[in-house]
This record gives sequence, C-alpha cells and structure tokens, in this order.
Amino acid sequence: MNELSIIIPVYNNEQSLAELNNKIYKSIKEINIKKFSVIYINDFSTDDSLKVLNSLKKKNKEITIIKLKKNSGQANATKVGIIKSHSKYYFTLAADLQDDPKLIKAFYKEIKNKKIDIVLFAKKNLQGTAFNKFFSFIHWKLMSIISGKKFPKYGCDVFGFSHNVKNEVFSKIKFIESTSIELFKSLRNKKIIYFTKMKRKYGVSSHTFKKRFQTSINQILALKSLSEIFWYFSFFIIGLFIVSGLVIFFKFVFAEFKIFTGWRSLILLNLMSFSLILFNFALIFRYLNKL
Repeated sequence: MNELSIIIPVYNNEQSLAELNNKIYKSIKEINIKKFSVIYINDFSTDDSLKVLNSLKKKNKEITIIKLKKNSGQANATKVGIIKSHSKYYFTLAADLQDDPKLIKAFYKEIKNKKIDIVLFAKKNLQGTAFNKFFSFIHWKLMSIISGKKFPKYGCDVFGFSHNVKNEVFSKIKFIESTSIELFKSLRNKKIIYFTKMKRKYGVSSHTFKKRFQTSINQILALKSLSEIFWYFSFFIIGLFIVSGLVIFFKFVFAEFKIFTGWRSLILLNLMSFSLILFNFALIFRYLNKL
C-alpha cells in the first residue's frame, strides 16, 4: 500500500500540468514519502493535456493516468481517482494551479501527527469579478441557512482524508463543495485549514455564470437537510389541516345556527395542497440524494 495518493482531475489544463507536477514532487520530497502515487484523471480534455501527461509519465514512474471516455465533471473524475487508488492517505487537488501544492505538506502533517480522518481546506478569498464574489457569498449564506450549520463562506473544494473513511467520502461525493459540507457534518475527527486561493496563471475558467448557477442549485439539492425540512414541514401542514378541519367540523355540528362559510373550506384546501406540494418536494430530494 502506498503512503499517499494525490488525485488530480484534469480538463484542458495543458499549460499548467508541467509546473503543477514539479511542485507536487517538490512538496512530496519535503515530507520525505517514498511510496506514493500521483493520479491524473483526464476528464476527456479537448486540448493537449493527455499528451503532456504521457510525457510526464515517462519521466516519473509514480504517475498513473486514467482516461475517461466522456467529460464527467470534477466530482465524478475525483471519484474515479479515489476508487482506482489504494493508499493510507488521499489528497485531492485541482490542476489549474489555483490551489498551492504546498497544501499537500500541510495536509500530511495534520493527518499524520494528530490522528484525524479528514482535513478540509477552506478558501480565505475568491478569485474573480465582484459579481462572482457576491454570488458566492449569497450561495454560501443560503447553504448555511438551509443546513443549519455555519460553513466557510467560499467553500472547501480541496480536501484530504485517511483510508479509514474512504468509503464514506466516496459515497458522499456528488459535487465537490457540497461533499465537503456533508463531511463537515458527519465526520468527527476533522480539521479545517484556511488558505489563500491563487490567481489563475493560464487560460480562463470554464465556469460560466450558467454553470455556476447550475452547480449552486445542485449543491443545495445535495444537502440531505433540505429534504428533511420539506419532509417535516409537510407533516406539520398536514397536521394543521387535520386540526383545523376538526375545529371547523365541531363548530358546525354544535353551532346553534348551521351556517356554512366557504372561506373555511378554501383555507383547508390551501393547507392540504401546500402540504402535498412540500411532501412531493421531499420525496424528489430524497430520490435525488440516492442517485
């Protein structure tokens, strides 16, 4: 078994790969690990990323290249890397050099010496336009409200973990940042380290506003607590419907003058409709969480 596996999803990162690989090997040399693997998952890149990876592999025997037949996204590519590796410790890293490979050293020091299961790296800052920063802030505020937990404002899209929790991490990976949120809640032996996100040196981000918005919606849907809110609230509304119905019924039965008023029926119909809508939302989210 290797001591450490570095898992890196790659999508159109040809310009940064050589520099990234050099920095990874430098960090590993500093922590003096002999048995390790660097696993690059080529997520169906359309540039020369695969060509660069093959060139790096010829020079470094520790490199493994996994080629995906279609673009599956960062989370799924990371998932493939995890299942294809077998190590004592695992560390995920982006290929665009915005996350400093020196984080490998910080991760290994924490998880080796302090006997914890997972280290989450939270961003102190966010690179991009003022609009992107504002959108990210609103997104994480909403995530905190829905989940009932206070999470780092800019998320935790870099993390490392021990083999002890490999299956749990694998089962929770749907979207990288929402994965970190679920792990934040479920795992006891964890630590959060804040780091500064670096500016992109090469190319531009492939995350358009549309993609960012879709990712935010998917991350919110991935939170189990959201389905629980709808689930329990729907039962609360159903209970309110039953109690209100009984009160109206008894008032009508025992009233001296039997007068039927339509607005009471409208209230009951609205309560019932609202409860059924929430109940269906809860079922949908529970189904999505199982996918």
